[in-house]
Amino acid sequence: MVLSASSPSALATTGSSYTYVLKQALSAVIGIVAMLILSKIDYKIYANFYKIAYIGAILVLLLVLIPGLRKNCKWCKKMD
Repeated sequence: MVLSASSPSALATTGSSYTYVLKQALSAVIGIVAMLILSKIDYKIYANFYKIAYIGAILVLLLVLIPGLRKNCKWCKKMD
C-alpha cells in the first residue's frame, strides 16, 4: 500500500519510486526486532517501571506544545 500510494510523489521528489517504501520497511524491521527482544523480558519487571514510563510518555506528548521544536520543511503545514 505504501508503494502504490507514494510512488509518484517519491519519484518526483527523489528520483526513486522506492524511497518511502524502503524507509517504511526499515522501520518495520526495527520494530519487529524490538518487539521480539522485549517479548523475551518477563512482564513482572515492567511493573517496577510503570510510573516512570507513564510520566515519560506524558512529557514526550507535551513536547508538541513547545514552540520552536517543530522541524521546518516544505511539506510542513503551518498552523497559525
